[in-house]
Amino acid sequence: MLPPGRLSDLSEKLGRGEITRAPKAELIERFVDRAISFVERHRARPFYLQLWPDDVHDAYAPTPAKLAKFARYSDNKYKQQYFAVLDEMDRQIGRLIHRLDELALHEQTVIVFLSDNGPTAWPRYYQEKLDPPGSTAGLRGRKWSLYEGGIRTPLIVNWPGRVPAGRTNRTTVVSSVDFLPTFCRLTCVTPPRGLRPDGADMSAAFLGRPQQRRTDLFWDYGRQPQGFPHPGLADDKSPNLALRSGRWKLLMNADGSGVELYDFAASDRERDNVAGAKPRVAARMQKRLLEQRRGLPLEGPTPQAG
Repeated sequence: MLPPGRLSDLSEKLGRGEITRAPKAELIERFVDRAISFVERHRARPFYLQLWPDDVHDAYAPTPAKLAKFARYSDNKYKQQYFAVLDEMDRQIGRLIHRLDELALHEQTVIVFLSDNGPTAWPRYYQEKLDPPGSTAGLRGRKWSLYEGGIRTPLIVNWPGRVPAGRTNRTTVVSSVDFLPTFCRLTCVTPPRGLRPDGADMSAAFLGRPQQRRTDLFWDYGRQPQGFPHPGLADDKSPNLALRSGRWKLLMNADGSGVELYDFAASDRERDNVAGAKPRVAARMQKRLLEQRRGLPLEGPTPQAG
């Protein structure tokens, strides 16, 4: 199913499978209908389902009725639209979980909620003097930034009887690259022989036990910077590479400029750049980060600093 738009037009040109066009406001209900159908057809054996609703990805497209429900936010049209589509997405996902309950599958099903990045930061929000929708809980940066507000998102794991309810883990660092080894361990599935996943088994954290990460995480944003947006506030614009290694996070541009080093043992607000005070740590992480980038299969042009 495709909403209107250029990316949908390009997908349709691939000519793979049946294409159904639908307004964006209707997609989440259709997605959940198909997800429920999938669960019902596979209820007798193990299944894996990915559901990627995009209601909270702008441009928001709430129905008039949903928009009216949040009329108290009408002084900020972006927030009003955001809350309206978020509410509908919550309702629709509730339908899927309710159906798992009806089929007596909920206690056998690991449910994981996550987002792909922080909230948007279009310049128009600030030009119109309106608070942007979505929150980073005080973290620096938003979408299109490698500061924590752009890459750190909530992760919610639900598994009745196995994952402790109502518990928050604020110390373990988990990435979506960890999902394959983690899900294999949780579900007692043997990974393919010879598999070397990029991520790590973080199943202990999923089951409610704080777990220290033993592998580094890398980010690379905007290899062709002329085609990538940046946050509307200059303070949120980050260098285009980042490395998280234990307590340390290093950011830099691919040409070696703009080095920033933060000690998360002291603060995760990314305001106190200690690269000058910790030159050995910074140099070691710079070398590691550039080596990792050069090893990626698609080496793009080196962005200029700035």
